Amino acid sequence: MRPEQAILYIADVAALLGKSYPAIQGMDRRGDLPPSFRLGGKVAWKRETIMAWIDGQESEARAKREAKEKEKGRAGRKRLGYEVEIVRAST
Repeated sequence: MRPEQAILYIADVAALLGKSYPAIQGMDRRGDLPPSFRLGGKVAWKRETIMAWIDGQESEARAKREAKEKEKGRAGRKRLGYEVEIVRAST
């Protein structure tokens, strides 16, 4: 895969994502990747489409992680449900 390559084929996307050729085929069939098209009888994507999809996956994962952490914080406060009073012993 050349950096300036505008069209990516299954092998290129596999290399870019660190997945196997069959894994990319499966992801494409399930609709887990952006829509592909046929070019010269091969499954292909525009490079910009795949790169935008990758950026979207990163943003989605970050949003999910932040929501989960926020929910964890709420759950932690709910679990306590009481206040602790510190009393110093007089000596």
